[in-house]
Amino acid sequence: MAGPGAGFEYPPQEVSWLKRDVLLFANSIGCTSDELHFLFELHPKFQVFPTYSIILPFKQTDQEVIDFYARQGATPIPGVPKFDSRRVVDGQRLIRFLKPLPPTSAGKRFELRTRIIGVYDKGKAGSVVEQETVLAEKGGDVYTKAVGSAFFVGQGNWGGPKGPSTTNFPPPEGKQPDAVYTLQTTRESALLYRLNGDYNPLHATPEPGQKMGFGGVIMHGLFSWNTTCHGLLLKLGGSDPANIKEFQARFAAPVKPGDKLITEIWRTGDINDGWEEIRFVTRVEGGKVVLSNGRASMRHPQPPGFPEVCPAPISYFATTSSSSLLIRKMSVRQKALRSITRPCKFVQAPTPRLVLLPHKTQLSTIDTPKPQPSRPQKPEQVVPPTVSSGLSLQELGASRGVRIVVLACLSVFATMESIFYVQAARAYFWPAREVESGFEGK
Repeated sequence: MAGPGAGFEYPPQEVSWLKRDVLLFANSIGCTSDELHFLFELHPKFQVFPTYSIILPFKQTDQEVIDFYARQGATPIPGVPKFDSRRVVDGQRLIRFLKPLPPTSAGKRFELRTRIIGVYDKGKAGSVVEQETVLAEKGGDVYTKAVGSAFFVGQGNWGGPKGPSTTNFPPPEGKQPDAVYTLQTTRESALLYRLNGDYNPLHATPEPGQKMGFGGVIMHGLFSWNTTCHGLLLKLGGSDPANIKEFQARFAAPVKPGDKLITEIWRTGDINDGWEEIRFVTRVEGGKVVLSNGRASMRHPQPPGFPEVCPAPISYFATTSSSSLLIRKMSVRQKALRSITRPCKFVQAPTPRLVLLPHKTQLSTIDTPKPQPSRPQKPEQVVPPTVSSGLSLQELGASRGVRIVVLACLSVFATMESIFYVQAARAYFWPAREVESGFEGK
């Protein structure tokens, strides 16, 4: 049965933003001069950082500062006590990215649609208000969906429901992080971030924080949340908003201006439709966890010069933890790979077409059926590294008259029709007509 306040919908709230707003946001969360597509409005690929919409419930249409406390209490939730917005902090946030935001809302009408999911009584500690907020063009597409909770400190014991337990997303046990992102805050970091529209005095002057038991000014919870998302996108997504679909974290402890934030990031290998489950934890250097329950859904960047994604009809592939894999022959009707020098795992599918060559593989020779003659066209130039020691794929390609391109940490497929590479379960390819042909069968 729905609890008090559940299902209540606020009136739609119009929101707007300018290019100047998204430039300020990117600056305030740590984007650097290496990411001018977030920081320079004339960049040919100028984009809005994907989490920008999380600030719009605070900013709305404002281009001037506002009274934070007055706005927060403007619309009470029916059936629950009126909470004091002078004693509120973030609880947990999740956002799903459905469509990239335009650099400015000019010429369109955007609105926030907010619905209360539940209001929970946590006893002496306080109360939690959980809500869903959708950013959409009026009468048109939905751009983001966010679920967030606000924790009203010391405002519980009113007889409300305790609320459901939350799902935990711990990092992989016993595994070292795959990436680490570090951000040094300053005493002015919160003063800059608040100009995005979140003018809570808790983040500017010490008195509110002293009354709440924090000892003084603390950083916005959403500052840590947004900067961590930036770190993930920078480390795993090539700073491309197209490579993140979902992001969430729980606010575990406050951050003080001047703290150094360390985010440890784990790839889980759990991939669904090309999107990998990522886990992360953010902590103050040498101290407490400030963001827990961190997870994201990401894919990894496509190297420049390669065409669009293509579904790879994988039939046979072999993987090995060693760096030595000898493949002598593959036939279209072959039922297994032969002459493997190390133990490998085989996977067979109905139509044999491909052989997987792990990165750093040392190859003696590779023979595939000779392709039909076609007009060679050189692909866009990519400068590849060589493959470990021994015979490199480049040398092998040269000996066969074929250009084979390998980029670090990728797997490569050679077939009678194409050269493929695979990354994060997505296959990219150069068709045979774009490759200098010349593989010889034996």
